[in-house]
Amino acid sequence: MISWWEAGKGLPNIDFCVILADFYKITLDELVGRTEYDITKKEDK
Repeated sequence: MISWWEAGKGLPNIDFCVILADFYKITLDELVGRTEYDITKKEDK
């Protein structure tokens, strides 16, 4: 499944993202590479 995502053939669904984040003990934002800067940058627009 992961190789399928890496090949650009699809994206994981949110349920699987939650499972991955829980497994690695990180937030969903950390999982997808979102930073606090990214959040505030959008608010400035």
